[in-house]
Amino acid sequence: MEFQETTDVSDFLERVARVAPAIREAAEEIERSQRLSPELRAKLHNEKFFRLLLPKPFGGEEVSPPAFFETMSALAENDASTAWCICQANGCAMTAAYVAPEIAQKIWGNDPHAVMAW
Repeated sequence: MEFQETTDVSDFLERVARVAPAIREAAEEIERSQRLSPELRAKLHNEKFFRLLLPKPFGGEEVSPPAFFETMSALAENDASTAWCICQANGCAMTAAYVAPEIAQKIWGNDPHAVMAW
């Protein structure tokens, strides 16, 4: 059996290219402060990186696993800590597919910048 990719990853790689300069510029500060700056978080939110694995009914991109991994790899080439934060948030966002829809809607559906991590 051969896997058929269902997500065109080129759009997501273009998004990475748009934020890559800001990520690289912030890398030292991210390492020092151990957090993403509000400015970088805003850029990452604008490109919907925190919602790659979130189901579409809740405002997510619902990308395929191979597209997600390729996008994460491209982000990590710029800064591994940034990619880790995005990956962590997306792992949590996947839970929207497994909780009652009204709960997922309350968490992710009303705020396009809602992020959950544990």
